[in-house]
Parts: sequence; C-alpha cells; structure tokens
Amino acid sequence: MERSKEMDELAERSGNVEGNCLLAEFLYDLMRDYVPVGVIEKIIVSNKLSGGKKLYCNGFLATYAKDVANRLLEKETPHADSKKEEGQQEEEEGATRPTG
Repeated sequence: MERSKEMDELAERSGNVEGNCLLAEFLYDLMRDYVPVGVIEKIIVSNKLSGGKKLYCNGFLATYAKDVANRLLEKETPHADSKKEEGQQEEEEGATRPTG
C-alpha cells in the first residue's frame, strides 16, 4: 500500500521505525486506531502490580485472550505436521522410558 506524502514526512520525522514483531504490530494498530496509549499503559501498570496472577471471571474471554497472545508470540504458525511430529516424539520418548 502506497503512503501519502504526509505519511512519508511523518515517518521520517518520527524516525522511520520498522519492525517484524506481530505483538508490536498489533499493539501499534490498537493504539493508533482504537485505544488511547494511556489506557494501555494503565492496564500494564495494573497487571504488574497484581504480580502477574489473575483470576478471570469470564473463562471464554480468558481462553480467547490466551489464544490471541499465543498466536502473536509464536515465531512460526504450527502446522498439522508439527502436531504429528510432537505425537511421534512423545511415542518415542515413551518407548525409551523404563517400565515397572
């Protein structure tokens, strides 16, 4: 997508920052278009103060949030083949474990 002259000038004034982090891209779009930066910062501070432990009151929302976080933090998208390989690895590990 081609940028306007004004957007090119803004990019230049602000440092021509580039990146390839899905989480940073998501947060950038979220803060640019939907949520004020102050709200994001307030949530971060609140979560740090809680010590990283939270009891979610909506399990459906919590599960979705964890799914989004996992997808944004993954280096590669898992494929069906990787799940198959994981299963094979577990079988092989089980075969080498002593029994009884």
